[in-house]
Amino acid sequence: MRVRAWRGMLCGLLLATGACSSSEDKREGIDLFPLYRNVSDGTTGERSVLFPLSNAEWDDQLDVSRSWIFPFYVRWHGGTQEEGLFVPMLPLYMHRRSADMETTQYVPVWGRTTEQGVVRTNVLLFLFEWTRAQRSGELEASSVFPLYQWETGGAGQRFSLLRAGEMFLTGPIVSLVDVDTRVPSFRGAADEAGLKIDVLHAVGKLVQLFHWGDAGSYTETRLLTIFASEPLSLFQRKVPHEGAPGAVERRTVLFPIYWDTDDGVEQTWRLWPFYATSKTATGSSWSIIAGAFGMAHEGEARTLKLLWIPIELGE
Repeated sequence: MRVRAWRGMLCGLLLATGACSSSEDKREGIDLFPLYRNVSDGTTGERSVLFPLSNAEWDDQLDVSRSWIFPFYVRWHGGTQEEGLFVPMLPLYMHRRSADMETTQYVPVWGRTTEQGVVRTNVLLFLFEWTRAQRSGELEASSVFPLYQWETGGAGQRFSLLRAGEMFLTGPIVSLVDVDTRVPSFRGAADEAGLKIDVLHAVGKLVQLFHWGDAGSYTETRLLTIFASEPLSLFQRKVPHEGAPGAVERRTVLFPIYWDTDDGVEQTWRLWPFYATSKTATGSSWSIIAGAFGMAHEGEARTLKLLWIPIELGE
């Protein structure tokens, strides 16, 4: 007997329970949902037993499908660009493939991901991890969490001790030591590999104990920097590389006692609170005792300061 005939008899018996497909559903088969369903129109279909324990749906025209049998597996397929399988039993198994990535994971034991020509392997979730170039097999990175991390890129390498929590664009939650030689040092026509050394920085460099580096156009030393801001350092020395592009600023600061700065427009020297002097292309000034007394020249104009009160002396 045809499936349609059986379906008509079952619909008559189970109409009150809504177990049969609606009149708008063009698919044929047996529908005793949620006990059993097996319907199809030749292009799309659905099959389930004791829903939601098991279910399968497909669309041949779109080349997509998904199915599961709880708690054994979940599978999905999205044409040639996307497919995956998940088994929710320890160790958790997941395999996923897309146009530019493929990953296989046995969580938390082992995992491997291939993406953009790089193969990343991890053991015991994230405790041990290494990365290799897919074609050459050369090692590009390795780590033993949280003891050390090493990676190569460009013309240099980065080595870290006790680095953990890559949650900020400016750096990790905490890192004891970072040594980075992946950045260039600009020195006119004699550019060379640069070096950066960071000691004890935390919360994305919100607090940084020590930094030294000659990357870019400057050689810079900082001690106790907060908010990842150069001016907010207890000590900073910044020296431009000769012939480097944009290298116009020079500064040595021991906050708030000593300042020796030159930004290309103004030169300042200050030993607070005793003496301070500054010079520009059009004038100069000096002051003593935290600025209580001093003299300023700007062009032909002169200003005397007595107990912080300015007195114009005229031209």
